[in-house]
Amino acid sequence: MRVRTAQGEALQGLLHNQDEYTIHLLDVREQVRSFQRSGLADVVFPKQSLMPSFAKSLSAGQIDDVLAHLCGGKQ
Repeated sequence: MRVRTAQGEALQGLLHNQDEYTIHLLDVREQVRSFQRSGLADVVFPKQSLMPSFAKSLSAGQIDDVLAHLCGGKQ
């Protein structure tokens, strides 16, 4: 998610928590930032993930190996 404060500060990260009055963002340095909704000029939930794509740096077999490892499978 991306937020822009009324003062123009722009941040991006993961939505940590939200309620009617506040938004809590886990920023790229893994710090939780809290914002009053009334102090935000913009809140955007982009469709693209913050995680980089490894499609161009890993072969299909390497991606399969990573997925097997994450799922607990054996190679």
